[in-house]
Amino acid sequence: MNTIPKITLKRCKNDDWQIVEKMEKVAKSRLFSPFEGEKKIKEYIRKSEVYMILKGDDPIGTVSYEVKKDGHILFNGLVVLPKYRKRGIGSTAIQKALKRAGNRKAELIVHPENTVALIIYLKLGFKIKSWKDNYFGDGESRLILWKD
Repeated sequence: MNTIPKITLKRCKNDDWQIVEKMEKVAKSRLFSPFEGEKKIKEYIRKSEVYMILKGDDPIGTVSYEVKKDGHILFNGLVVLPKYRKRGIGSTAIQKALKRAGNRKAELIVHPENTVALIIYLKLGFKIKSWKDNYFGDGESRLILWKD
């Protein structure tokens, strides 16, 4: 029997930029390009709905999305600290964020080799919409996923 992890989401403010940066750096890899530096992270917090994933009072990750002009949301970040992975926290955070956004249509971008994230998204009902070469200008391809 799967149990839903007990987590809460707390909206990030500019003062939280260092915590957000710490989470982003943990996930940095060829498969994930983090936001780095005070200026970029504060801009990210200003433009997006960035939430700290909390277990009790402890920040264990972040989830974020941006509301696009046509009203759909673009998920632009999901990070869970390594010691909390494989417990359903990422899935639960995405579901909670979708609910906060009013269950709007949603889009996200994922590296095709990020199979763990890809499986999470597909299980949540996202479908592969397209493949884009060199999406972020880093030489890496990305998959665009969509959920109605």
